[in-house]
Formats: sequence, structure tokens, C-alpha cells
Amino acid sequence: MEAVRVSCPKCGKELRLRDRSLIGKKGKCPKCTHRFLLREKIDQNQEDEVTFELAESPQTLSPSRVPNAVKGVVVDQANDQANAEDEVPMTLVMPGGDSQQQAPLTAQNASPATAPVHPQQPQPPQQPYPQQVVYPPQQHPQQAHPQQPYPQYSCGQPPMAQPGFPDPYALPAGHSVGVQDNQRGVDRIREIKRRHRKRLQFTVLSVAMLCLLIGGGYFAYDRFGTEPPPTDAEKPRMVDNRQWDSSRTQQQKNLEFAASHSPTNGDPIRLQLIPAGTSIVFHLRPADIWREGSVGQEVLWGLPVLAEWGKQKIQEICRYEPQEIEEALVCVALGAKEEPFEVATVVKLVNPMQNADFINRFRAERANDLGGPSHPVYYDETHAYYKRDERTIAICEKRRASEMMASIVREKTHSMSQGLVEILQHTDCDRHFTIAFHPKDIRIHKEELINATFVPFLEIFLDWIGDGAEAVAWSCHLGPRFYTDMKVRNYAYVPEVKLQREFRNKLDVMPREILNLVQKMQPKQNGRRAIIGRYPAMMKLLSLRTLGGIDQRYVQLTAVMNERAAPNLAVGTMLFLDEAAVTDFTQTVPTPATPGNLPARLADRLQRVFEIDFRRTPLQEAYAFIADETKVPIEIDGDALKMAGMTKNMAQTHQLGNVPATEALKSILSRYTAEGMILIVDESTRKATVLTKAAAASRNVDLNSMTSSDGMIYYKN
Repeated sequence: MEAVRVSCPKCGKELRLRDRSLIGKKGKCPKCTHRFLLREKIDQNQEDEVTFELAESPQTLSPSRVPNAVKGVVVDQANDQANAEDEVPMTLVMPGGDSQQQAPLTAQNASPATAPVHPQQPQPPQQPYPQQVVYPPQQHPQQAHPQQPYPQYSCGQPPMAQPGFPDPYALPAGHSVGVQDNQRGVDRIREIKRRHRKRLQFTVLSVAMLCLLIGGGYFAYDRFGTEPPPTDAEKPRMVDNRQWDSSRTQQQKNLEFAASHSPTNGDPIRLQLIPAGTSIVFHLRPADIWREGSVGQEVLWGLPVLAEWGKQKIQEICRYEPQEIEEALVCVALGAKEEPFEVATVVKLVNPMQNADFINRFRAERANDLGGPSHPVYYDETHAYYKRDERTIAICEKRRASEMMASIVREKTHSMSQGLVEILQHTDCDRHFTIAFHPKDIRIHKEELINATFVPFLEIFLDWIGDGAEAVAWSCHLGPRFYTDMKVRNYAYVPEVKLQREFRNKLDVMPREILNLVQKMQPKQNGRRAIIGRYPAMMKLLSLRTLGGIDQRYVQLTAVMNERAAPNLAVGTMLFLDEAAVTDFTQTVPTPATPGNLPARLADRLQRVFEIDFRRTPLQEAYAFIADETKVPIEIDGDALKMAGMTKNMAQTHQLGNVPATEALKSILSRYTAEGMILIVDESTRKATVLTKAAAASRNVDLNSMTSSDGMIYYKN
């Protein structure tokens, strides 16, 4: 039988088929193992046309033989099943004409992937069937003409696949490209172009408007705004900062002066054995303040309510009497508003304490879950106690015991205000009293911290501190000199110079503001009225003696005064606040009594009776009080007293009750008879002078011509 030649549609290899009857069956190429429908190779010179007829109508075609128009691929499933088991032996046609035997095609060695099979369909009369092109055996049909475009077809009919060639428009199974996809891509490109045109138009419009504004502004300035150049007198001059530099230099010198006059030079206050969260720090030396006969005891006498309250709190918190405590550190941790605050304390005793005394006093048991042999911790129902040594005891809430022990190595400052941590570095633990706080915390918790009666005064103090203060540390020391020091840490946005200037202005106007309040007060007792009346003068003296200084991130206000200043300020402040609590400041200032009913002679005025209660009052203040009550001006000759070894600050203690002014004067003068202190009342000059007999003799003052009944008070007509 005549051999038939076929071509592989995938690799283009020419194959030889022994039997023509196998045409129409499926075979596998021995070169590329591609399975395809066997069709006879058509000669290029053959142009005969064969007309075919349909064997069955389109209605009777099975669904498997209907072309898949969506995918563009026609698959003959029935033919695949019919020929799946056929074995078509084919040989490879070699270039020399020899053939190579190939193993028969079976279902086992057949490739699972099959090429699309195209059924023979009748061609339209106007489109003859394209002729098959034979490619070289070594080249893929799709690689023969890489630059050749696809054939063009009319829009009415889909392209037909050529016999023996794969459909150039066929896609793998599961992939499809339709007209809608192409249309969406075109719409997307049009949308991008439309947006680009819109942005371009907006940019051009914006640039045009900007150019119009600039050009119009330049034209208006050139037309209407042209001015002659400024003269030398009108040109701005450099500001001379020498005054500011001098002020800052003076502030630095004030810091050096304050440091040189400081009565103590101790270490900064440290928060060891204190749990985290401290908001207010109290540090005091109770044994020195409560010591018998000390200046601190006089201050406590002037503040009886505060002294009693402080003593009770020390006994409650520290569990010891104030006289037994050398040093006490009390830290307050404020929680949420209107919630109780926590208190932690470190107490250093004056005398060592035995372990048995410690257990009996605190009624606590040894803790098994904390501490150890070297760090014993004790518990009661609410508190934890740690005995560091024979003189030091730490006390805190029971649930904060672990934090207390952890602070032995490192202070728990991570939850504190950074301003409070920094301001504590400038404190002195040897001062008698120190308090450090955050003003905003005090303002929030003022109702929980103090009695409601003193809340308005606390608000006045916080307003005086101002909003520029991040943290405040105030300390005082009672000794031969009264030393008070306040350091205010400023916020980073508030310059130190500005904050110091604000405090200086507040100190200057403070005495006048206090005087306006005192004028509306009406104390019922003469002694209280006298002290309250002198309180503005005390604050004026404090303002004058206060030196301001600045350093890195804090402002310092320091005052150094004599030892009597502390008790006097304490008494005056307490009486002022006590009277202010019952005074109606909305009323008008009462008109002072006119001197029309006063005696004309000074000697008669000195017969006025009033209460005398001097307790370590300076000499000049005692004379000033008598002069104010009698309306007799009294001057002290300081040089005369100095020549006799006396000063104006000598303490006077005279508790005489209601007596005439002359009796009070004699009580004072009688103490200095040996020094020759006398009082001369001169009716001609309308004043009284305190001096000595030796000074009067040196000035040719004839005492014998004056009237005196006791040799201490002389009247000159």
C-alpha cells in the first residue's frame, strides 16, 4: 500500500504513515510526542477542491462536538474517546529518505496534554481554504515567520483554523479574552488621559492666577507704595543689651552671696526606701525644731494651731515623738482626684533603738516573703516596716513593700514629675524644714490636703507662684540668722530671666496688697490689732531683703534676716490668716478716727491705757507699737545706743496687760539703767527721742532743765 506523509503541527517534523486507511485517526509524533489528528499532507500544486456534505444536521450534534465559541477552541471529545486505544505506528522521515522505526502509540505512553482538534467544516464560497505550509523539520511553525502578522478576517465570521496547524487565537484551558475585556482596557486608557488633561488645565490656571497676583502686587507697590529711603535717624538701631547683661551678672552674684551665707551645706534630699509615685516631699528635723528654748519653739508658739497639727501627724506617721526624731522624710503619693493619698516615711532617730523595743512599738511580725536575714521586713495589718539600722526605720503601705525594698539600690523616681526630680537635686537635707511639690498637683488635690477654711489662701499662694513654675522647693533654717530659700524650676518655654522678673514684681507689690487687706480688718483685741497692723511692714522688709538669682532651669529667691524675723513673721502670718477668715473684704475701708479728740500735749497722750504683751519683740518694734497706740512719734538714736553697746534688735519680753504707755516705757527703760537709756519728750518738736545720758551730755542737752519724776522719762516744754 502506498505510504502517506504527514506533518506534525507542533514541531513541523515530516512523518511517514504506512497505511492510508489510518488517516483521520489520532497519533503521536515520535519527535516531540505531540498527539494530533492524522491528515494527509497536501501538495502545494494541487488546487482541486472537494465538496463535502453534512452527515447530520446541526440540531443533532452532541454537545461535546459543538465549538466552544467563548474560549475560541474546538475540541472533539468523541473522537478522542474513540481513538484513545488506537495504535498508529509512524516512522520518522530522515533527510536522506530513510525512515526510523517508532514504538506504537499506546494509552500508557500517550501525553496527557492534547492539542486542540479542529473538525473539518465547509468553507464559505468567498473564502477558499488556505493552503498548508510545510516548515523545515527542525523549526516550530510559530517560529518560522516571527514577524508575519496574523491573517485578517472579516468581522462577521470568526477565523478558521487551518488543517494541521494550531489555532493562533487559541488560549489555554481556563483562560478567556472577550470583547468586554478589550473595551474595559480602552475605557481605562481614556479615563487616564481625561484626568491628565484635567490636571494639566488646573496647573496652567493656577500658574496664570499666581503670575497675575504677583504682577498686580508689584504694579500696585510701584505705583502707590514707593517711599523715600529712610534717613539715618529713622534707621533701626542695635539694642544695647548691657543693662540686661548687667542684670544677669547681678543675678549670678546673688546666687554666690546666698550660697556663702547659707547656714548649712548638706547633701540633696534622696528618696531611698520610698515607693514610686511621690508627688509631695516633706523633709524636717523635729528634734531641733521642738528643742526647749530654741527659735523653732518660739515659731511654734506663734503658730499654735499648725504646731499642734504637725505634732499629731508626726506621731501618727512616724510613731515617735518629735523630740525623738532627728530627721524625717515624709513623701505623699497622690492618686486620682477625691481618692485617699498614700504616705511613705523614713525616720532617723536621735538615739539607737533595740529590736525588742521596735517590735513592741509597732506590733508587727516578721515577713517571710520579703527581705531576708540582712534586710528584715515586718508586717502589721496595713503597713510594712523595714529596720535599716539601729536608728533608721522605713514605713509604707503593706502592698508597696516590694517597691520600698527595691528602692534601696535605686531610687524610684521613674513615675515622678521630672521637674520634681530635678529640683530635689538643689535641696539641702541639713535645713530645718523643706517642702518640694508640683504646683499643678497641689491645685488638683487641695481639698484632700488641707482644711476647707484655708483652701482660698492656698489658691492665692498658687496663683502667686504662677503657671510658669513646673516644680517648687522651699526651705528655711532657724538659727542665729533666719535663712529662707525658694527655688522654682521653670518650664522649658518660660525663660529664667522672665520668671525671675515676674517674681521680683510680685514681691514689690505684695506689701501694698497686704496693706489693702489689713485696712479692711477690724480685730477686737488691741494686741492682735497691733501685730496685724505691722504685718505689711514685716512683708515689706522681707521683700527688700529678698535677693533673686537665676541658674540653669530654675529661679532662686533668698532672704537672710535676723533671728527674730522668723517668730515675728510666724505670729503675724497666723493672726493675719485667722482674721482674714472672718473678714468681709467686700466692705469699704473704714475711715480712721480723726485726731481731733486727742490731747494736745504729748505727755497727756502717753497716759493712754492699752494692752502690753511683748514676747521677745525687738526693741524698735516695741517702741513703734507704743508710738502707734499713743500717736506720739518716737525716734531711736541708733548711734547713741551703739556707743553704749546696745542695738535696736534687743529682745523685749513684757507682759503687763492693760497699763498706761508711761508704764510700758518705764518697764523697757528700767532694764538698761546701767547703760543710761532715757526718753526725752520734746513738746516743741512734737516728738520723743530714745538716747543715753552720755549722748545727751555730748550734745549739750541740759537734762536738769527738764521735768522728770523717775530719771528715765524727761519732758521738755
